Amino acid sequence: MSTAPRQPGYSFGPRRRVYQPTFDNDATTAQLHFLARVAAATNILQDQQAFNRGLDLIFSARILNGGWPQSSPLDGG
Repeated sequence: MSTAPRQPGYSFGPRRRVYQPTFDNDATTAQLHFLARVAAATNILQDQQAFNRGLDLIFSARILNGGWPQSSPLDGG
């Protein structure tokens, strides 16, 4: 989170040739907690919008049974 944003197609480890976002192990949610604190502290509209976009991403990944996948978009079956 402290370096440049990952670019599309960025290698992510030896088994994954392409980076894929995940919700596992506080990934995504840790960033949203950070954005929520920033938005609350700054009261800047862009910070609030960044948090809302992240929350929308999580809500859009919800699957029909009410849960969430480990990663989104879904990979394979």
